[in-house]
Amino acid sequence: MTAKLVQLAPLFNNTITRILLHIMLQKLLTVAWTASSTRALTVPDYYERVLSCKPKYGASDWPSPAAWQQLNESVSGRLVAATPPGAVSHPSMAEYNNVSCSIISNQWTNTTFHALNLVSTDYNDVACFPRSDAPCNIDSYPRFVVPAETVQDVQSAVPFARETRVRLVVKGTGHDAPGR
Repeated sequence: MTAKLVQLAPLFNNTITRILLHIMLQKLLTVAWTASSTRALTVPDYYERVLSCKPKYGASDWPSPAAWQQLNESVSGRLVAATPPGAVSHPSMAEYNNVSCSIISNQWTNTTFHALNLVSTDYNDVACFPRSDAPCNIDSYPRFVVPAETVQDVQSAVPFARETRVRLVVKGTGHDAPGR
C-alpha cells in the first residue's frame, strides 16, 4: 500500500524539533498501545491501519487543486510539485532525461545530494533508483513539498495536513557539522 505524502523541510530550531518529535512519538505510542491491547499487532498491520486513514492522490478525498493553491499562497508560492530524483532515468516517465540521469546516478551515493533534495532520503530511498532497469514507484514519494523557510510556513502547512488528512512528513536538516 502506498501513501501520498506532504513533506516539509523546515529550517526551525532544535527546541521546536524536539517538541514536535516528542508529540509525534507520544501519539504513535498511544496508537500502538491501544491497538496492541486488543490483539497482537504486527508491524504491517499497524502501518496498514495508519496508512489506510490517509487520502490517496486521485481519490475523492484528496485535496482539490484549489486547496493546494490556497496552501501555496499561504506559503508565499513555495509549494513544490515533487518528483523522485531517480525518475529522470526511466523512459516511461515524463521527467526522463538522459543527461540528468547520468548526473543523478553519479550523485546517488552522495549523502549531501540526498540531504539537499526535497524528497530523497539517503538511507532508504529504494523506491525509484536512477536506473532504467530498476522499478520506479512514484507513489512512495510526496506529491507536494513545502520547503519551509519561516514559522508561518509551518503554521500553514501543519494545519493543512491535519484538516485534509494528507500525510505530513518532516524532513529535518542541520544535524551535522556541514549544516545538512
